[in-house]
Amino acid sequence: MNITNGFYNTAEKIDKILEKDSPNFDFNNLFFFISNKAYENYFFKKVDSLKWFCPLKKKGYFDSKNNPSSQPAKEEGYFTIPHWNVLDYLEKVSLKTSQEENKKYADELMQIIRDFTSPKDGEKVDNYRTWWVFTKILGNLPNDKIRLEDIELIQEWYDSKFGNELIDEEIGSNLLPKFLNSQNPNDWEKATKIIDIITTLKETETQYGEKELKTMVKDYWLLELFKKNSDLLGKRCVPEVVEILKERIKQVLNTGESNGKYSYMWLPVVSEYRQNVSLDEPKKFLVVGLGNILLSAAEDEKKTKLILEAFLKEEKEVFKRVALFVISKNYMRYKKVFWNFIKREHFDSLNLRQELSVLLKDNFENFREEEKKKILNFIKQGPQQLQKKDEGTYRANWMQGWLKAIINKGYSDADYLYNKCKEITGRELEHPEFGFYIKPVTWPGEVSPITREKLLQKSNEEIADYLNNFKEDGRGFKQPTMSGLSEILRGAVKEKPDKFTEDLNPFLNTRLVYQYNIIRGFEETWKEKKQINWNMILQYCWDLINKNGFWQNEETYKNTSLKYRNWTISFIADLIAVGTKSDDWAFSKDYFPITGKILVKILKYQESEMKDTKDALTKSINTAIGKTIEALIFYCLRYAREFHNKPEDKDKPKWSNEKVKDVFRRALDKEDDSLEFSVLMSRYLPNLLWLDRDWVTQDINKLFPKRDTKHWNVAMQGYLFNQRVYNDVYKLLKENNHYLKGLEEEFEDERVREYLIQHICVGYLRGIENLCGSDSLFSRLLTEWEEKDIREIISFFWGHRDMQLEDEIRERILKFWQFCCNKLKEKELTEEDNSILSDINLLAVFLKNLKNGKKDWLLQSIPYVNKNHHSDFLLEYLDLLTEENSYEVCEIYLRMLDYTVPSYDKENIKSIIIKLYAQGQKECSNKICNIYGSLGYEFLRPIYEEHNKK
Repeated sequence: MNITNGFYNTAEKIDKILEKDSPNFDFNNLFFFISNKAYENYFFKKVDSLKWFCPLKKKGYFDSKNNPSSQPAKEEGYFTIPHWNVLDYLEKVSLKTSQEENKKYADELMQIIRDFTSPKDGEKVDNYRTWWVFTKILGNLPNDKIRLEDIELIQEWYDSKFGNELIDEEIGSNLLPKFLNSQNPNDWEKATKIIDIITTLKETETQYGEKELKTMVKDYWLLELFKKNSDLLGKRCVPEVVEILKERIKQVLNTGESNGKYSYMWLPVVSEYRQNVSLDEPKKFLVVGLGNILLSAAEDEKKTKLILEAFLKEEKEVFKRVALFVISKNYMRYKKVFWNFIKREHFDSLNLRQELSVLLKDNFENFREEEKKKILNFIKQGPQQLQKKDEGTYRANWMQGWLKAIINKGYSDADYLYNKCKEITGRELEHPEFGFYIKPVTWPGEVSPITREKLLQKSNEEIADYLNNFKEDGRGFKQPTMSGLSEILRGAVKEKPDKFTEDLNPFLNTRLVYQYNIIRGFEETWKEKKQINWNMILQYCWDLINKNGFWQNEETYKNTSLKYRNWTISFIADLIAVGTKSDDWAFSKDYFPITGKILVKILKYQESEMKDTKDALTKSINTAIGKTIEALIFYCLRYAREFHNKPEDKDKPKWSNEKVKDVFRRALDKEDDSLEFSVLMSRYLPNLLWLDRDWVTQDINKLFPKRDTKHWNVAMQGYLFNQRVYNDVYKLLKENNHYLKGLEEEFEDERVREYLIQHICVGYLRGIENLCGSDSLFSRLLTEWEEKDIREIISFFWGHRDMQLEDEIRERILKFWQFCCNKLKEKELTEEDNSILSDINLLAVFLKNLKNGKKDWLLQSIPYVNKNHHSDFLLEYLDLLTEENSYEVCEIYLRMLDYTVPSYDKENIKSIIIKLYAQGQKECSNKICNIYGSLGYEFLRPIYEEHNKK
């Protein structure tokens, strides 16, 4: 049978057979049809009637030998897990077994499950998809058809080397709740058995080679199971489930180094509270699950009382915590259990602190007077282990923590003692109920000793004095700091810039941390398009860098290597940059002289901070000298636009003065050996060319010194990371062989070569480079034929797909494609070539038609389209071509289906098929539809049937 042409015709015949009341007449005919795998898949997807069960069983379709085993995938070390098509039908049968007349099929299904899990002949096949559907079938069958020993089959399903998350979810969502919702105690026993199996611990190896215990069900799904089922587990399955979980917890704790001694650290709370940052270990989620189950069981006082008393006697304190957690929520029921347990020593346990504190806080008002007094006396005795140092403070702090749980409860003695302790500690305690409290992740910022409002009430002299007199006391968290005060100062400058520019001299004698924040405040004010007094501010900057000792100041941020002087220089540079970068919001040309003096002075004294070539551009623009160089370039360009913006000035040098030009000259001659100069001068090479074309052209090889590998490397990085390519700059670097040297170099950062190739691609698209020729850099790339390079070219061209390209540029892209086709025809294909062919399909976006051999280009590359997952894009592009190129699209599409059957985007696929039918390509369209149908894709069937009506 030819599936390509007749799948839907045969499928229609199968549909008609399935519609009949009795299968007897057509039985043999049906099995003739479904002897083909595609029709068999279709049949089991469609069939749902019970009348087919016995014939299919007799034919051997339900035999355990049919369970498909895992198959090696194309990628070494990976496997594919086939789906057994019969499962679709068996699951549908199971849904009907709740009706009395169909219960016999439940027995049949259970026997199939038993036979597959423990086959009489041969070994069990490891197929998690089969076990998953079996789990769903168990969830559908009547409870009385599932024996207790059948539950043990689940243990076999978890004995798999493949993932079982699908089973995990199904058990928690459907199978376990089914038994728990029953009123039959026998079903509760089955639920208990499930818990016993899925919480079984097995030793696994972590990615670091360490051994750890894990439950059968994955952490997340077991936690979800407890969330959904704890209530009924507590009401139906206690004490059996409690005992199971207790033993599991002990097993985990006994294998750990701490033996459970520090549970307050790994589980701050016996509940799903945010302090439990993650419940990703059995010792965590099993304890939380146990607590919730026991909490649900609390209504049954007879059973739960015995469990609580036993837990409070356990050596491992985590069980005492669970008991206190449950008692806290049910104090009136179990208060006698609590008072029989509580002793003075329990107040010294960090493990018990949280649950005991909460119990006291929530129930203290229900205590009798003598009970309140007893608790207060326990607290008054203080900690058993006192620290010799600050003994009084430590004792008061300990007592205050416990007292916080019982204050404001109408017991004046506790309130009085709490306030006495607070006088000693001098603070209000936050979360003393936790032995180990994790604050929510926030950035609190630094604390200032004064508010902005109060600071602004002072004169500038008084502010400077206040800054100079403030000292950090170093006592710890939330104490005022210089950083906090400097932040307030910066905000004050932004709020009242005129107040500060009235007289900035007092601030020349403050610390650098305050000086750079003053400058930063002015910069941020200007960015917000608010006027500032540039004359006073630039004078302040000049005076600051000329101040005695400024260049020798080695003050650092909090004893790190970060120098405040470098930060000060950086913000002076940033300030000048924002004042010169844009003509629309720039300071007056009257301030050019002092600005130039400031920048030249800084560049004379500021040291370089770059030591290597890695990530050169990012590093350079974040150093003090790098920021200053950028500011100098912006200043030069602003000066040139102001004074040399006439047509006759076009080719003239446009420097502000010789001292400024000399800074760049010294950098080119390496008198100033800062790497930042090489990076940033090359980054702004087109701008420098505009400033002084002759100078740049003459000294281009000084900026890119081939013999000085370090400087040449960072210069190329600075240049190549530009977003735009200028023809004159490109030609200048090409003529001096810097692009050629770039192709021969190995850069630390792969992006450098990518950008280099992109520049050469631009050169090709603009006609500077050609496909062939000894002087063509683009031709050199094609000759060397490196996979990464060719794929980068394709990616770059494809990135232009949404642009309105000139026909000449589009034609150049297609000529490149044709070149690749011809080259690949002549050589034995490698995996790298296949990857190139996969990517090259993307260039179909530039095709206007499939004539003149272009169809053959796609026929060559389309077998590899899904190697790099590009079929969805190609379908989109074929859709655009189908109407005018229906014959060619048919041939290309069918060729693709020999290798892969893409199902996304369905709308593009449907659009292509509709257009093919409209263009008279019925045979081809039928073939495509039938191929999709044979693989279980039904979305083309309505289109097929519409065009094949009898």
